[in-house]
Amino acid sequence: MSVLEVDYTSSEVDRLSIYQALGVTEVWRYDEPTMLIYQLQGSKYIPCNDSPTFINLPLTTEIPRFLAASLSIGEIAMIREFRTWIKQHSTKRR
Repeated sequence: MSVLEVDYTSSEVDRLSIYQALGVTEVWRYDEPTMLIYQLQGSKYIPCNDSPTFINLPLTTEIPRFLAASLSIGEIAMIREFRTWIKQHSTKRR
């Protein structure tokens, strides 16, 4: 199970410990303008450069780009563009 967290506020809650208790193996954390990917290894989340779930996709650069685009083109249009991007890149990997 993976989680994408977009943080608009600073919270005192340690969400990583909650995700760990739920068995979440991968966390994507977006705190504008930075996207970080964490993978659960043992009892700790370790930052990693790529998603083990979506190998070879440049998520740390593309997710922030799509989220920023949603402000100008709208959320629905951004989701359509993101789905198209995922399909194009998923086909290349096969």
